[in-house]
Formats: sequence, structure tokens, C-alpha cells
Amino acid sequence: MNKRKKYVRRRHEFFAKSARILFGWLLRLKLGYRGKRVRLHKQYKPYLFISNHVSAFDPILSTLTMGEQIYYLASEHIFSKGFTSRLLEYTYAPIPKSKSQIDIAAIRQIITVSQEGGNVGIYIEGNSTMTGNVSSVPAAIGKLALLLKRPIVIFNFDVGYLKNPRWSISKRKGTFKGAVKEVLSYEDYKDKDEQVLSDYLINAISVNAYEQNKHQTFPGKNNARGLERLIFTCPACNGVNTLLTKGNNYSCTACLFTMHYDAKGYLHSEKFSAPKTTIALDKENKLRYQELWLKNKEMQVTAHATYSDLSQRRRKKRGVVHVTFNKAGLHFAFTNKQAPIFFRIDEINMIAMAQKENVIVYLNNGATKLLQLSRQTKASAYQFVVTFQIVTNILKYEKAHQKTKRLTPDALGL
Repeated sequence: MNKRKKYVRRRHEFFAKSARILFGWLLRLKLGYRGKRVRLHKQYKPYLFISNHVSAFDPILSTLTMGEQIYYLASEHIFSKGFTSRLLEYTYAPIPKSKSQIDIAAIRQIITVSQEGGNVGIYIEGNSTMTGNVSSVPAAIGKLALLLKRPIVIFNFDVGYLKNPRWSISKRKGTFKGAVKEVLSYEDYKDKDEQVLSDYLINAISVNAYEQNKHQTFPGKNNARGLERLIFTCPACNGVNTLLTKGNNYSCTACLFTMHYDAKGYLHSEKFSAPKTTIALDKENKLRYQELWLKNKEMQVTAHATYSDLSQRRRKKRGVVHVTFNKAGLHFAFTNKQAPIFFRIDEINMIAMAQKENVIVYLNNGATKLLQLSRQTKASAYQFVVTFQIVTNILKYEKAHQKTKRLTPDALGL
């Protein structure tokens, strides 16, 4: 009988330590990160590492801080990039996880890594924050922790969101930190109910960048660029995708409403009684957008994108498409001679976003599609996510011949 191949390899630790020594200083300099090296006693190893999620660089930065290999749970789309993905798997072996459902294979892999003595890392929000506040968090982390029976390292990035918001296009000056907030031994939590433990851990990683940042500034000449990806309806006239950002200003082409983005991440307007955070503006934006869909039966979202069939190990580009998203479903009209494609809403399991401007469409039949939105398109990946949530909610009540109940801001978005 062949011996089962181990997941945890010595080379992973070698590459993690080599990268820290060779490139750690450069990453800290480029990203403005000021996390100090943490040295845990061997009694706390291997561990389950959990943290809030503020940027795509988080796994690199937290590994630099912890100073050793951590096997992170990662969205499965990163494993479809050919040679780059194979190299990533060989050197650091992240654990693939589907965004669309509870992934039994990922859980089994987590257990295997832990049993083999590897540290497991999970950004339990799943998505890096779009607003500076914690994203929605699945409540199963307590159950997983009790299953693994490992020490739990709770890590927090403080104001990293304000340094590099997920929606942003330009870089900002300034620094941010990451640090271990708490370490729990198995004895500390073994008698807790799984829901109580989940609530504790979720609260421990919940960081509001604005509450953390009272005095620190992140100056830049183009800090507002990309804000229309988050706030895609005008706060004054409700115009959809009528927004432009230039320098540190956000404006509406329909009504000429303007906001100014300051170095602390607040938005100022003569129409506001006080400056607003992106957290508050995001909530208002989603409620406005929901009302527009409820009142206008002809609402739709359009975009231009590169369309690909996506699998865990491969992505096949099909061509450039004009996308139309309405209550009927998703329509893809190719710019070449391929026949158009249409998916009804009831054929779609979930729509998620990856990185800044990628849309992932999970179908009920198990297939996955990737849309890489062009820079010229006005609709954002975040808008696609919110649109799907609103449309499926409306259709649920329409099917039951009931008046639609509004979703709360917290039920919309990431």
C-alpha cells in the first residue's frame, strides 16, 4: 500500500522564512507595514490563526509577523492561473476554498494540515473589507476550532484599510500595523459552546478602521479614485453609475453633487451636516439602490468584461462580452461570433467578487464563470454582488405573491 502523501512539507517553511529574510524589508517599505515579529512558545504550536481582512497582502504580512509558514484558506479562483498557481502551490500550498458554499474538501484539508503539525490561517470574513468595517462572518468558526483542538492566535490589522481601500486605484502615504491580540490555548475554550466561541472570535477580529484611527493620516493626490466602485449611486439624485472620481474628489455627472475625501478617510460635502465614513455612505448607497430596484421594473446593470470558464485548476477564456444583468438573469453577448449565453436567476447559486474588479458567478449545476470587468465599464464587481442579493430577494416575494420585505444594509454587500 502506498503511503499517503503529506500536505505539510519542509520546503513550505523554507520558502516562508526565505521570503521573510529576502523580501520582508522591501514589502514593509513598499506597503508601509510596521508589524513586529512575534515569537510564540512551542506550547502554542501548531495553531489556528484568525484575523480581520483588509487587503490582498494580508497573508504575506501576517506570515512576516508570525515568522513561520501558515497554510491559509484561499479562494479557489487563484488556483486557476496556470504556472503562477502551480508555483504558489509548490512554495506555500494555500488551501482552496469555494466562496459559494460550505466546502467539505477544504475542511478535510484543514484537519489534515493541523494533524500533520501545520499552522492553519483563516480570514474568517472571507472577503477583505470594502468599507473599513468587518464584513459578514460565517458563524462556524467556533465549531471548527473545537474540532481542531489547537491554540488560537487572534490577530488584528488596525488601519490598513485606510492605507489601501479595496476600491481604491491609487496609493497613499502612511503606515499601519498588525499585531497578535490574544492567544487562546485549547484549555481556555474547550468548555465553551460552539456558538459562544464563534461570537467571541468574531468580536475579537472585528476592527472598525475609523474607530482605530483618530489622528493618523494617509495623504495622497488621488485618494478618491475608485470610490464609485463602492458608492455607485449618487447621494443627492440617486443616479446609478453617474459618478466620476478625480484626485480627492467624487462627483455626479447628472446633478453635479460633490464630495471631498480627506486624508483620514472621511467624505465632506456641503450637503452633509458632518463628515461621513465610507461605512455610513455604503449603507445609504445600498438602501437607495434597493429602492430603485423595487420601484423600477426595467432596472438593469450593464458592463463589458472578459468571460472565462473557471475550474479549480484551470481557466479558459471565451472572449469579451457585453453583460446585461436584470431580473430575468445574466445575459452575455460576445463581441466575436460566439452564440450569446443566458443564465436565469434561478440557475445562479451565488455571485461573489474577487480582488477589486473580478466577478465570480457560481451556478447551481456546479459550473463557475469568471468576469474580469474592463476599466472602462462603470458598473463594479461590488455592484454585481449587491444587485444579485436584491434581485433574488425581490423574486422570492414575487413568487410567493407577497409584498417584498426590504433587506437591511448589513444583509447586503460582502
